[in-house]
Amino acid sequence: MLRYLVAVLLIFALSAGWVLVQRAARRVHERCPDPAAGEGSGEGGGCGLCKLAGACQQRRDDTAP
Repeated sequence: MLRYLVAVLLIFALSAGWVLVQRAARRVHERCPDPAAGEGSGEGGGCGLCKLAGACQQRRDDTAP
């Protein structure tokens, strides 16, 4: 019975820990949406005319004629 209780508590603790990791990752992502977007990465998005390539609110519209 003790082994069962320890196993259940361990699974619960691991699940709760994973939820905390996901919340922390979500907060980090909200502060810095795409860390690879800066410093001329090429695929960071934006128009590439400034150093805010990943956080630029004015996206270039490639579909316009």
